[in-house]
Amino acid sequence: MHNNIHLEIYIDRNCPNCETSVDLASWVRKNFPGLSIKVIDIAHPTGKIPETVYAVPTYLLDGEIISLGNPARHDLRLRIEEGLDSADR
Repeated sequence: MHNNIHLEIYIDRNCPNCETSVDLASWVRKNFPGLSIKVIDIAHPTGKIPETVYAVPTYLLDGEIISLGNPARHDLRLRIEEGLDSADR
């Protein structure tokens, strides 16, 4: 189980590129089934939006920006794996 790290993807429902973000979130869920993943619509947030989020889509891994815009799947996989390796130490 990958409960040690959290991926948050900030989107806006009116953003044309954010549909891809939702697809990437589904892909991450399939490839990292125990990872905590949240897709947050900035138009309807359930909590405070971090100050570092100033554009959509924005990907945060444990609160650190790993991508402004949609990353390639390979790059996203590498960043998550690096985060998991760091969390296991």
